[in-house]
Formats: sequence, C-alpha cells, structure tokens
Amino acid sequence: LRTLSLGGYAGPQGMKALCGALTTTTVTLKTLKLSYCTLDLNAAHLLKEMLKVNQHLNGLYLSRCKLGDEGVVILAEGLKDN
Repeated sequence: LRTLSLGGYAGPQGMKALCGALTTTTVTLKTLKLSYCTLDLNAAHLLKEMLKVNQHLNGLYLSRCKLGDEGVVILAEGLKDN
C-alpha cells in the first residue's frame, strides 16, 4: 500500500489506530490523504508523534481539516524531527 485516502472518514478513534499503525518500521506508506476529516488537537498530537518516527511518508494532505493555528504548529514540531 503506497497511498491511503480517508477523506472525511477518519475520526478520533480512527486517527489513534492509524497513527499507531504508521509508527511501526514495517509500514512504507508514501501518501496519506486526510482532507475533510474531523481532526482536533489530539489528532494533531498523534500525527506529530507519527511524523517523528515515520521516515517513509512524503505526502500528507490535510485540506479542510480545521486544525487551526495551534494544530499546524503541533504538526510542524513533528516535521522538524522527520
């Protein structure tokens, strides 16, 4: 699996499971599309932790997720370590 598109279908519980799975070293997903998903600050923290360890992901689509400025800052922290 190289691309996963969950546009509008990933909620809080789904994000927890997804980010947990993407932190394993055997996952080589290249593109994750989460546009229109209901993502909150908790989801931003989960994505941040996943981005710190997942070196394979090179495309993350988050349009219309309404993370706000604080959520974007959280994601940027994860990208610094990627």
